[in-house]
Amino acid sequence: MAKFHEKEFTGALRTAVDTYNKTEAARCCDELIAHLRGRIDSYPVTDAKEVLSILRKKRHFDLMARVADAFLRAGLNVPQIRRQYAQSLLDMGNVSAAMDVLEHLLERRDIEPSESAEIKGLLGRGYKQIYVDADNNRPAQNQEALRKA
Repeated sequence: MAKFHEKEFTGALRTAVDTYNKTEAARCCDELIAHLRGRIDSYPVTDAKEVLSILRKKRHFDLMARVADAFLRAGLNVPQIRRQYAQSLLDMGNVSAAMDVLEHLLERRDIEPSESAEIKGLLGRGYKQIYVDADNNRPAQNQEALRKA
């Protein structure tokens, strides 16, 4: 197996995303996911955050969800990666799953105040989406979603 170079990978992904080459971006993500499945040591957290940031900036939420999931499976259970996973779920319309991840994330003791604010903002966005998606905004659960937003 060839040695994986995180910086080279990140550069290739950035190029694919910046040139709007979704096929190449997906190929890069598939390569990373395969690499993570067999990697023995931990993937550098700063590189993982950068990868997710690159995908988020160009709204590749499907790829972001797959890669964040792979990072979590590989043991990178840090708040920012879990939050970005939830954000990708929310942006793809998987509101209930995203809300569950975010609510559990707020229970952790290792959350920085700035990260907590990001999580709470996404929860508000999720509750707002529940309210907006409702056909009838009068039922109690829809009014409660609006109140929580």
